Amino acid sequence: MFQIMSRKRHKKSQLIAILLLIASTAMGQINQDEWQKTINKGKLEYATENFVTASEYFEEAAKLIPTDTLAHVFLLDCGLRLRKPEIVEKAFKRLQTIGNSQPEYFAKLASVQRTVSHNFPSALATLQDGKKLFPTDKGLAYEELLWYFTKPDLKRLKPLLETFLQK
Repeated sequence: MFQIMSRKRHKKSQLIAILLLIASTAMGQINQDEWQKTINKGKLEYATENFVTASEYFEEAAKLIPTDTLAHVFLLDCGLRLRKPEIVEKAFKRLQTIGNSQPEYFAKLASVQRTVSHNFPSALATLQDGKKLFPTDKGLAYEELLWYFTKPDLKRLKPLLETFLQK
């Protein structure tokens, strides 16, 4: 009798597991479809340079699938174009958390820290962090030159300029 009950429970738990798998797959597909529609709406707004609305769509997409990098990359760029450091910093942190690290992300964050926030120490720290990971990147080298032009330090600027021109 115990074996019969045990088999019934086992079959029932298998059935529940299969139903849960099917339901989660279906929900995942619904999220994926909604995410794709939202990303596409954001891209349309981005293409027409309506960066405020585009950033709203990308933020919504990022909530639907937080580990996908595309929405965060667009958010970072929208924040830069809107001159909104908080958007750039949030997108940058999310990309770092996901594990997507590109030199251009460091350059964009440093740029907004330098030109909008006027937080020169943070901009330089961001550039230094980026250069540790990407020591030969020209975009980071260029942004560093711009930093030194903004905060003239001729002792440091001249060798950087010479090195940049040689690359």
